Amino acid sequence: MNRFPHFPTLGLKSVLHIKTHNNPQLEDFPSSEHFPNVQSLTLSYAYHCCLFMPSTFANRVPDFALDGDDGLQVQYYT
Repeated sequence: MNRFPHFPTLGLKSVLHIKTHNNPQLEDFPSSEHFPNVQSLTLSYAYHCCLFMPSTFANRVPDFALDGDDGLQVQYYT
């Protein structure tokens, strides 16, 4: 089990994959602006991925999918 309460952002702009699952202490996650190149996320809390969703998701665009053309894959574990 991971036990870090804060996820670092310094020097991680080119990171492609982030895995923070099984870390109940990480309640707040940095925004997508800190990781502009990320392609996949594996997270403990479903609400962490909200910051990585396209802004059009709020309007429920029919062709949007987590594993769709945007290239972002999101997994979360409870």
